[in-house]
Amino acid sequence: MEHKTFNLLSKMYSEFSDFRTEAKQRLESIEGHVLGIENKQFEDSKALFDGYKQTHENMLRRAYDLLIVSINSTYPIKYIKREYFTNKRVHT
Repeated sequence: MEHKTFNLLSKMYSEFSDFRTEAKQRLESIEGHVLGIENKQFEDSKALFDGYKQTHENMLRRAYDLLIVSINSTYPIKYIKREYFTNKRVHT
């Protein structure tokens, strides 16, 4: 009886060890895919942030330019804005 129990436990231990090895390999494979996705997403978000930053800087530059033009001009600000943003000339 002890011999059968030992054989059964040995077989269960062997199968469990094989299962652990397979599970570890699959987990490492999944981790590799996840790291690849994280790296790609980091690059994508970095590019999006750069685009946002450029847009924001462009808007600030235009607002600053508009402010300088309005200070140095005798035209009302609404005409200057229309000319500045639509590239239409203000009639003098």
